[in-house]
Amino acid sequence: LLNSVVFTLIWLILKIVFFFIFVYIGGFILMMILSPLFSSLSERVEQKLAGTDYPFDFSQFFKDIIRGILLSLRNLLVEVVFMILALLMSLIPVVGWISPVLLFFVSAYFYGFSFLDYSYERKRLTIKKSVMASRKNKGLAVGIGFIFSLVLLVPVIGTFLSGFVAIVSVVAATLAVVKDNTVGEEIPARHST
Repeated sequence: LLNSVVFTLIWLILKIVFFFIFVYIGGFILMMILSPLFSSLSERVEQKLAGTDYPFDFSQFFKDIIRGILLSLRNLLVEVVFMILALLMSLIPVVGWISPVLLFFVSAYFYGFSFLDYSYERKRLTIKKSVMASRKNKGLAVGIGFIFSLVLLVPVIGTFLSGFVAIVSVVAATLAVVKDNTVGEEIPARHST
């Protein structure tokens, strides 16, 4: 009886862990696949709002796609490190209760960062400067990624619905960057004292 209970408990925990891993990795896979569409959408939103014109350049378009994929992979790897830390933290009694909430906000930040980056890449920020800009605007990144992360948690249809929410998130991120010209602006290098 004890073996059956332990086996069932382990099976249930593994199912929950695999669900969350699929949700988080699935979100980044969705972002990488739809990267060209989101980049184009962000550019069109900025054209409508600010009147800026970005002539199509196939080589730059290809570079932007590669940059977007590399940034998504970088964010995924950093988030996996946070996931592992959150899982280890969940083993600590009482303190472990906040690890799922912490993990949710970390994923919201990284998704929001990815949505903001479509505007950052047009400003020709390097990946490093894009990381710095997102750190500077953490609240904005979390806010933009929050709904996307929430929808991903919906069982069965969450991944499907998240594609539609991602469109709204890209538009919101572009609006934020266009409205506040300081979001994503060139950030001076830090000097050690």
